[in-house]
Amino acid sequence: TDLHTQPTIRVHIDAAAAMQGVTRFGELGGRWQYSKDESLTVASQFKGFDFCITADADKLGEYFDIAAVVPGFKRVNWREFKIDEEPRIYIMRRRSGNADADLVADMAKARRAHEKRQSRARSRG
Repeated sequence: TDLHTQPTIRVHIDAAAAMQGVTRFGELGGRWQYSKDESLTVASQFKGFDFCITADADKLGEYFDIAAVVPGFKRVNWREFKIDEEPRIYIMRRRSGNADADLVADMAKARRAHEKRQSRARSRG
């Protein structure tokens, strides 16, 4: 089964990721089902999800692999006059193979395009 034929794709957004700015704004409807259930605390409780968006990749390492990493603010580097970033959000894919590799590649491609647009905007301003 891949994401194109799977009836429902379940995504969990943890509280820490939501506080970092992860939102359901612009979510894909239809087969995509999103959860922000804060009562889930043990890795085994996440096995029913295809993807998890989290700020703590280590807690899900037993059942999920990192599919993408989103950097975030770390500090202002005054010597080089730039903003230093570090990994902040992890998009985790369940290991069972239900996640489609093409989707993960598309997500990474979209992220790179977004970063390129931001870089161009910064260089203009």
